[in-house]
Amino acid sequence: MTGKYGLTPPADSDRVALLTVIGRKGFYMSKTKSSHSIGQYYAMLSRYLLPQRKAFTVLAALLIGSIGLQLINPQIIRYFIDTAQSDKALERMEREEQELRFKSFTNETALKLGLMIVDETRKNDKRITVDVTREGHRLFLHAMEGTSPENEDWIRRKNNVVNRFGSSSWHVACRLRSEGTTLEVKHGLPITDYVGAGGGFPLFVDDEGQVGTVTVSGLPNQEDHDLLVAALRRILAGE
Repeated sequence: MTGKYGLTPPADSDRVALLTVIGRKGFYMSKTKSSHSIGQYYAMLSRYLLPQRKAFTVLAALLIGSIGLQLINPQIIRYFIDTAQSDKALERMEREEQELRFKSFTNETALKLGLMIVDETRKNDKRITVDVTREGHRLFLHAMEGTSPENEDWIRRKNNVVNRFGSSSWHVACRLRSEGTTLEVKHGLPITDYVGAGGGFPLFVDDEGQVGTVTVSGLPNQEDHDLLVAALRRILAGE
């Protein structure tokens, strides 16, 4: 078949071959151009950056260091905040142990203190077991509805900590945490008999020193501790 201007159009197979040749030529041209471009970039980098490689290395190190600081700065700040808060908490607990001291502590005092703790807990709709002991003699024990024998075992282990260190069990626990250690690791005390938890407080009497313990179990550590401190302040205010 003769086309316009008297030319015979190529057959379909010829068209495919022609397009293939054109495509390959374009590919090779693109590849050659890309190779030339990469070579030009490399030559440019070699020409301008290599003489400044020391400065470039320093800048790269500074950039990496800056990124690293941005990543660790929050952790560093958090560490210092936690440390400051921990130090303040320890100082506060030391003051509590110095301030909360009785002129005398009798069986009647133990009963009054125990009932005060139970009433305060009931008002807040909580459940605890409370123990007041003087010189090894248990003067008060009450287990509220919802508690179990396990609470008494916690009380036993908290009492052991208070009697061993002469500080509240939460004070001892927080100090050990700030040091990154435990009762078992630092003092060789078995967890079956000693526990670093809130809820045990020494009973101090003027001119006698520690005469016993008041201990609760059933709330989170800080709440157990705060419950005792609040009750001791109230009963001492009425002495």
